[in-house]
Amino acid sequence: MSTVVGGKRGKASVPSTTINKMVGLYNPIELRPFDGRAGAMDAFKLPSLIGDQRLYRKDAGEIK
Repeated sequence: MSTVVGGKRGKASVPSTTINKMVGLYNPIELRPFDGRAGAMDAFKLPSLIGDQRLYRKDAGEIK
Protein backbone atom coordinates (compact mmCIF):
# COMPACT_ATOMS: atom_id res chain seq x y z
CA MET A 1 0.00 0.00 0.00
CA SER A 2 1.40 3.38 -0.86
CA THR A 3 0.41 6.96 -0.31
CA VAL A 4 1.19 10.17 -2.09
CA VAL A 5 2.84 12.72 0.19
CA GLY A 6 4.07 15.99 -1.31
CA GLY A 7 3.93 14.54 -4.81
CA LYS A 8 6.11 11.56 -3.90
CA ARG A 9 5.01 8.02 -3.40
CA GLY A 10 5.94 6.40 -0.12
CA LYS A 11 4.88 3.61 2.15
CA ALA A 12 1.78 4.11 4.25
CA SER A 13 2.44 4.50 7.94
CA VAL A 14 1.84 1.29 9.82
CA PRO A 15 0.82 1.30 13.47
CA SER A 16 3.43 -0.03 15.83
CA THR A 17 3.21 -3.62 16.93
CA THR A 18 3.51 -2.74 20.61
CA ILE A 19 1.12 -4.77 22.73
CA ASN A 20 -0.17 -3.19 25.91
CA LYS A 21 -0.63 -6.09 28.30
CA MET A 22 -2.62 -5.71 31.46
CA VAL A 23 -0.64 -6.51 34.56
CA GLY A 24 -2.21 -8.41 37.45
CA LEU A 25 -5.66 -9.89 37.86
CA TYR A 26 -8.97 -8.11 37.38
CA ASN A 27 -11.70 -8.93 39.89
CA PRO A 28 -14.99 -7.71 38.34
CA ILE A 29 -16.99 -7.13 41.51
CA GLU A 30 -19.73 -5.36 39.54
CA LEU A 31 -20.51 -8.63 37.69
CA ARG A 32 -21.18 -10.73 40.78
CA PRO A 33 -24.68 -12.18 41.23
CA PHE A 34 -27.25 -9.82 42.73
CA ASP A 35 -26.82 -9.59 46.46
CA GLY A 36 -29.44 -7.02 47.49
CA ARG A 37 -30.96 -6.38 50.84
CA ALA A 38 -32.96 -9.14 52.50
CA GLY A 39 -36.52 -9.30 51.19
CA ALA A 40 -35.86 -7.09 48.16
CA MET A 41 -36.96 -9.80 45.70
CA ASP A 42 -40.02 -11.00 47.66
CA ALA A 43 -42.40 -9.01 45.45
CA PHE A 44 -41.46 -11.21 42.48
CA LYS A 45 -42.87 -14.26 44.28
CA LEU A 46 -46.35 -12.70 44.23
CA PRO A 47 -48.63 -13.22 41.22
CA SER A 48 -49.48 -10.56 38.67
CA LEU A 49 -53.14 -9.73 38.22
CA ILE A 50 -54.07 -9.85 34.53
CA GLY A 51 -57.75 -9.24 34.03
CA ASP A 52 -59.38 -11.40 36.67
CA GLN A 53 -56.63 -14.06 36.71
CA ARG A 54 -53.56 -14.31 38.89
CA LEU A 55 -50.44 -15.25 36.95
CA TYR A 56 -47.34 -16.50 38.75
CA ARG A 57 -43.89 -16.09 37.26
CA LYS A 58 -42.36 -19.22 35.76
CA ASP A 59 -39.29 -18.83 37.96
CA ALA A 60 -41.13 -17.78 41.16
CA GLY A 61 -39.89 -20.87 42.99
CA GLU A 62 -36.26 -20.14 42.09
CA ILE A 63 -36.23 -16.59 43.45
CA LYS A 64 -34.48 -16.41 46.79
